[in-house]
Amino acid sequence: MKINLYNEHEVNEYFCNELADNWERINIKIINNKFVFDSAVNYHTKLLKRGISSKSQKYWDLVDRYIYKYHKEELAKYFSMDN
Repeated sequence: MKINLYNEHEVNEYFCNELADNWERINIKIINNKFVFDSAVNYHTKLLKRGISSKSQKYWDLVDRYIYKYHKEELAKYFSMDN
């Protein structure tokens, strides 16, 4: 039986993304909200199809804007919206 292991390049490409790690750390409540997170994952696939790299700050800014625009009521449960 052959075991598929990732080489160092693949590990860095698929799993080592400092921007993603930071976003996850800051937005753990969003990740735990299945409705919002599933919507963000759907948007993620659209961004990738448009050629926007998930390793760019632009990508994460677009994700944040999307979540804020379409899930403001859900975010209000977790964050102060008086700013």
